[in-house]
Amino acid sequence: MNAIRLLLVSFFMFIQSAHGQAVKIMPFGSWTEGLEGHVSYRYDLWFNLIDAGFDVDFVGRKSNIGSGVPDPDLYPEYLTDFDRDHQGYGAVFADKMVEVVKDASATYKPDIVLAWVGAYDIWQQGAGAVVNVNLAIRDTIEGIRSEVPGVTILLGLTHQVLVLNAVDVADLNEAIAVIASELDTPQSPIIVVDLVTGFDSGSMLLDDGIHHNRVGEAWVASKWFEVLANIIPDSEFQMNAGLNDAWYNPATDGQGFFITVFPDLDVVLLAWFTYDTELPVDEATANLGDPGHRWLLAVGQIEGNQAIMEVEMTSGGLFDTATDIERTDPPGSDGTITLTFDGCNSGTVEYDIKSINQQRTVPIQRVAKDNIVLCEALKAE
Repeated sequence: MNAIRLLLVSFFMFIQSAHGQAVKIMPFGSWTEGLEGHVSYRYDLWFNLIDAGFDVDFVGRKSNIGSGVPDPDLYPEYLTDFDRDHQGYGAVFADKMVEVVKDASATYKPDIVLAWVGAYDIWQQGAGAVVNVNLAIRDTIEGIRSEVPGVTILLGLTHQVLVLNAVDVADLNEAIAVIASELDTPQSPIIVVDLVTGFDSGSMLLDDGIHHNRVGEAWVASKWFEVLANIIPDSEFQMNAGLNDAWYNPATDGQGFFITVFPDLDVVLLAWFTYDTELPVDEATANLGDPGHRWLLAVGQIEGNQAIMEVEMTSGGLFDTATDIERTDPPGSDGTITLTFDGCNSGTVEYDIKSINQQRTVPIQRVAKDNIVLCEALKAE
């Protein structure tokens, strides 16, 4: 996935998980429930995410494994710090999961679904299962989106194990890639996760040649984590002076924001250069600039990666002339802006402008990337 696409996915993920809420992740499908005392990749993935500082919440109707009791020596935190919730299945065909996953999505509203399905189908039904799995995955995506329109769906590829025909596996993975390319949208991204390259059935499976041992579970978890780490907002990010820059939303090029962070004061200033809600009448004139230009100023206290700012509008001034400027009174009566950053090159401006009764969340990025190095250095301090 290229950098621009990752950035866009991160924008939408950030909008969905704004205001400090944990990102809800639903692990779903084959090799997810766990079996014969093994917990599956979910255990290692959970701690990978937590150790990296991400604020996440695994969701789903299930909280057990398929059979057996997890070995406390292998999973010492299974009953304590580990989030056991999931929507995983063992010996269940893909088309039988469609409605239950849709129902679970309606209840838990996941931000991200980790979908890994199809292996059991081609094991039991061979080549003919690929068509059925193709339809089932499409129905599953449609069902989840009907309940959570902005969901991000990660589709895992199937790796080769003892009981699977190599041709069937290749056909299934090709179908998954096509599904992702056809159904991916900016609002609800679909990302293929490569769970094939680097997989070693000789060292990563139990003696049954089907289910993962601890090495395999950790490897699978690392592959999911690689993708998740690029799209989940960094909950530990703090505003710093490296954010001082010009920012904009590419969808409204020609407008933008000047943002200045004052770390010692714990204050951030935002100046928004934009336009009126309607074009000026044809006969409208201005001695300097466009009569439709508008400037909004906002200032607020920094709280970690966010600041809730009061919008201020001024009037009565003349170009480069000392005049009595009229300001919004009382402060904040024109509206508020919530400025939030999930990293050094992406954030959101959530505005509520009372005078025009308009509210919206806008993704922003830098006009130029010169200050990213400074921002990352200050973040690391």
